[in-house]
Amino acid sequence: MTATGTIASSVTWSQVQALSFGSMVGPTVIGLTAPTSGRMRIDHNQPVTVTVAFPASLSNSANTVPVSAPTCGSGTTPAPTTPATFNCTAGGLLPAAGAVTQYVYVGATATPGAGLPAGVYTGTITFRATYTAF
Repeated sequence: MTATGTIASSVTWSQVQALSFGSMVGPTVIGLTAPTSGRMRIDHNQPVTVTVAFPASLSNSANTVPVSAPTCGSGTTPAPTTPATFNCTAGGLLPAAGAVTQYVYVGATATPGAGLPAGVYTGTITFRATYTAF
């Protein structure tokens, strides 16, 4: 008789920096390497495909600011210098040979309309990691 066991893979996400559009007075584009781009740390020990879902808009009560043109990238440092870009919806492969730490960077465009009341507008960006091998 033999005894077996499986070591489960692990994925841990932690926010490094929220995506910030700052004070918006017109279309505001935040690129992947911008100081205010969003950044997430991912620790994993198996290859994963990462997808990112953006909100259609930022909201403040019944008022909204449309969000468009999401951009995604990955790299090995907290500050994005030359990220490997990927399609946010289709996903990007993050390889792993043992335990690794990588970073996912996000940017987008926010386009506030005229006459919106002052205030903080927020939305949720969802990150998902799916194992590609086990």
